[in-house]
Amino acid sequence: MNSRWVIQKVSSHLPSCLSTILCPSKILIRQSPSYQVSTFLLNHVDMSLLLSICGREGWFPHLGPSLHASIVKNPEFFEPVDADIHRNALVVWNSLLALYVRRGKLSDALKLFDEMPMTDNISQNTVFNGFLKNREIESGFVLLKRMVRSGGFDQATLTIVLSVCDVPEFSLVTKMIHGLAVLSGYEKEISVGNTLVTSYFKCGCSVSGRRVFDEMVQRNVITWTAVISGLIQNELHEDGLRLFSLMRSGLVHPNSVTYLSALAACSGSQRIMEGQQIHALLWKLGIDSELCIESVLMDMYSKCGGIEEAWKIFESTEEIDEVSMTVMLVGLAQNGYEEEAIQFFIRMLEAGVEIDANVVSAVLGVSFVDNSLSLGKQLHSLVIKRRFSGNTFVNNGLINMYSKCGDLTDSLSVFRRMSKRNYVSWNSMIAAFARHGHGLAALELYEEMITLDVKPTDVTFLSLLHACSHVGLIDKGRELLNMMQDVHVIEPRAEHYACIVDMLGRAGRLQEAMGFIDSLPTKPDCLIWQALLGACSFHGDTEVGRYAAEQLFQIAPDSSAAHILMANIYSSRGNWKERAKMIKRMKAMGVAKETGMKVSDLRSDTFSIIQRKAKRAQLSHLVKERSRVDPLSSSSPYSILGVDPSCSSSELKAAFRAKVKQYHPDVNREGSSSDIMIRRIIQAYEMLTSYSRSEIIEGECLDPFDHPECEALDVFVNEVLCVGKRCSYPCFKTAPQVFSCASTGTARAMSQGNDEDYRVQTAVNQCPRNCIHYVTPSQRIILEELLDSVLDKPYDCSAEAELLYALIVKAQFENNRYQKPKKKQPESSTKHVDWL
Repeated sequence: MNSRWVIQKVSSHLPSCLSTILCPSKILIRQSPSYQVSTFLLNHVDMSLLLSICGREGWFPHLGPSLHASIVKNPEFFEPVDADIHRNALVVWNSLLALYVRRGKLSDALKLFDEMPMTDNISQNTVFNGFLKNREIESGFVLLKRMVRSGGFDQATLTIVLSVCDVPEFSLVTKMIHGLAVLSGYEKEISVGNTLVTSYFKCGCSVSGRRVFDEMVQRNVITWTAVISGLIQNELHEDGLRLFSLMRSGLVHPNSVTYLSALAACSGSQRIMEGQQIHALLWKLGIDSELCIESVLMDMYSKCGGIEEAWKIFESTEEIDEVSMTVMLVGLAQNGYEEEAIQFFIRMLEAGVEIDANVVSAVLGVSFVDNSLSLGKQLHSLVIKRRFSGNTFVNNGLINMYSKCGDLTDSLSVFRRMSKRNYVSWNSMIAAFARHGHGLAALELYEEMITLDVKPTDVTFLSLLHACSHVGLIDKGRELLNMMQDVHVIEPRAEHYACIVDMLGRAGRLQEAMGFIDSLPTKPDCLIWQALLGACSFHGDTEVGRYAAEQLFQIAPDSSAAHILMANIYSSRGNWKERAKMIKRMKAMGVAKETGMKVSDLRSDTFSIIQRKAKRAQLSHLVKERSRVDPLSSSSPYSILGVDPSCSSSELKAAFRAKVKQYHPDVNREGSSSDIMIRRIIQAYEMLTSYSRSEIIEGECLDPFDHPECEALDVFVNEVLCVGKRCSYPCFKTAPQVFSCASTGTARAMSQGNDEDYRVQTAVNQCPRNCIHYVTPSQRIILEELLDSVLDKPYDCSAEAELLYALIVKAQFENNRYQKPKKKQPESSTKHVDWL
C-alpha cells in the first residue's frame, strides 16, 4: 500500500513516547510553535500498530476519534484497487473494530461492523468476543446463530464461545459446541480440544472432559495442564497425581502451571511425601524460587501439617508479597497456631504491608477460636476504615466471627446490611442461628433463602439439622433430610445422618435412633456411633451406650471419645468401679485425651486454661515429689497408715501404733505439725475400723456423697471457676504450703493434712468465686477425676460439668450434716486400743 495519510492533533495530547514506539524512518514530525500541531505520515502497518497500542494503553479518548476520522477520509479503505490493498485495508478495519470492543463501546463497534465496506471471520469473531466478554450473552448468541447459518465461523469462534462456558449452567452449551465441532471437523484441532477439556471441567462434567482428553490424537503441554488442573478443580486429586506421573513418563514436559496443579493435588489429598518429591524436582530444575511456586509450596506444606517447612520457605523468600503472607497466615491458624497467626497479622500491619480484602477475610476466618470479641471488633473497625464493607467475603467472615464470639445481634446486623449475598452468606447466618439455639429463626431464614431463588447446599442442610436438633424439631428435621435428597438432589453425608441420630438421642428416643442407623444406605461411621453414644451419655443409658461403644471400638479402637463418653455414662449412674476400669483400659491402650482449652473473658482480660499431657505429667511429678518428702500428704487412709488394702486387722493395728509413735510429740520434737499428723492418723484408723473396707474402696454399697465417711478436712479447688494468679484477692496465697499455682495459672491443692488449717479456712472465706471447698478424701478423689475430664475436653463435657457442680453442692450439704460415729465399746479389755 503506497498511499499515506496525515493525522493532525494538538501535540500536548499526543503521547511523548509515540516516536519511540513507531519506526522512526516512517515518521515525519513537523511542529509549529504557534499551533503546536504534529503531523505523522503512516502506512497501514503503522496505523494498525497505533490502534492496538491506543486500546491497550488507554489512549482512546485522545487518539481514537482522530484515528477513526483519518481512516474514513482515506478513499482507499472503501474502494481498494487490488488484492493487496484490500487485504491491508481489512487489517486496519479489524484493528479499529477491536479498539472499540476493547474499550467496551459495543454499540459503536456494532455500528462500525455494519458500516464496514469489507468483513471476514476475524471481524465477526471480534464483535462476538466483545459481546461475550461484556456478559451480553443473548446478543452474542444471536450473532453466533447468524455466523453458523452463513458458514462464517471457524475454530476461533468455537474457542471464544467455549471460553465463557465456565459454570455448570453452561454445560449444555458446551455439549452443543462440541457437537458443532464434530460436524465441522474442528474437533481435531488441538486448540479446540484444549478449550473443550477446560470447559467441561469448569462446568463440572469431569467424565466428559476426561473422555475428550483420551480421544485427542495430538496433545501438548496445555492439554495435559488443562486436564490435570480440571481434575483437581473437581476434587479428583488422586487422578490428577496419577495423570501428572503419566505425563512425566512421556515426551511432553510439564511447565510451571502444571507443577502448580500437581502441588495443589498434593494439598487436597494430604500427600506430603509426593509434595516433597515435586519440591525436590522443582529445586533441580531451578524454578523453586519463583514467587508463585513458593506460595503454593507453603500452602501445600501447611495443609499437610508441615508448618515448619512452610515457615522455612517463607523465611527464605527474597520477595514477599501479600499472597505469600496470606498463605502463611492461614497456614499458622489451620495448624493450631492461632495466637501466632494474629501476631503475624499485626506484624503485617506494623511493616506497612498493603492489607487487602483477601487478607482480612483470611484473618476473620481463622483467628477466632478463642472467642475474643474485642479483637474481632478491632478488625471490623479496620474493615470500615479500609472500605472493605462492600466485599462479600469479608462480610461473610464478620458474620462467622460475631457468631462464634456470641454476638448474634451484630452478626445479623452485618448480614442485613450486605448489598450482595452469596450462598455462603446465607449458610453463615443460618449456622449462626443454629449455633445459638434459634432453630425457628434458622428455618425462617431458609424459607427466605428459597424465596429469593438462592440454591441451598449440603452445608445449608447441615446447619438446619443442627438447629432442629437443638430445639427438638424431629419431624421437621426428617422432612429436611428427605427434601435434601428428593427436591434438591443433594446426597447426604455422614454428618447429616449423625445430626438425625443426635436429634433423636436428645429427645430420648434411643431405640428409634438405633432403627434409623440400621436403615442407613451406607455403613455407619464414627460420627454416627459417637452421636448415639453421646446421647446415651446424656440420658445415662448403659445398655445402648455399651453397644454403641463396642461398634465404635471396632471402627476406631484408639478413639478417645468412645472411652470418655462411656466413662461419663458410668459416672452419671454412680458406677465408679466400671468408670475406673474404662479409664484403666484407656491408659493401657495408650489412648490419650485430646488437648482441651477453656477461655474466659474477664474484665477485658483473656485467661486461657490449657491442659496438655506434658503439663499433666509435670504436675504428677510434683505430686510424687511432695509425697516422697511428706508421706502423709496423700489422703488415702491406707497410704496414711502405710498398709496394703488386703492387710489383716492385726497388721492394721500394728501400723497404727507405729505411726502414732513416729509422730508423737514426745518422739518427734522437731516436727512442727505433729498434732495435725496424729489427728490424721487417728481419723484414718477410725475410718478403716468403723466401716467395711469393701464399702470404702469399692464404693458399691456406700456413696461418699450420700454418706460421708469422715469429717471434711481435705481441700478441693474447682479450677473451672478459679482465676488463679489474676485474682485480685489474696485467697489461696495465704496458705502457700497447701496451695500452689499450677501450670495452667489456676490454684490447686498440692497437699492435704498439714498445719495450715486456719490459713486454708481464711482462703475459703476470702475466695470471691466460691471455688475452694472442704471435702472428704473419697469425695476429693472423685471430684478431681471429674475436674480432669472437664478441663481436658471442655467443649464436649456438659454432662460431666453438670455432674461436677451437682456433686460439689451435694458434698457441701451432706458434709455439714456429718456426725462423727460413736466408737464401738470393746468387748473386753484385751481389745481396747491404747491410742498412745
